[in-house]
Amino acid sequence: MQRQRSQREELLVTPALGHGLSKEKFEIFRKFYYDGSSAFTWQEATDFANKSPAGKSMVCDILG
Repeated sequence: MQRQRSQREELLVTPALGHGLSKEKFEIFRKFYYDGSSAFTWQEATDFANKSPAGKSMVCDILG
């Protein structure tokens, strides 16, 4: 029997934008050492924002 995910765990695997990154945005993010997937989940957004000032700025910009 599999353990159910908590609400927090579910949120962290949800795409932060409600959808994935466009191919163009994904390539731009990769140039700034984004190592997440194109799904750009909340966990990946948080990790990228904590990685560098550029990552933080880019995450803030894309999330508005």
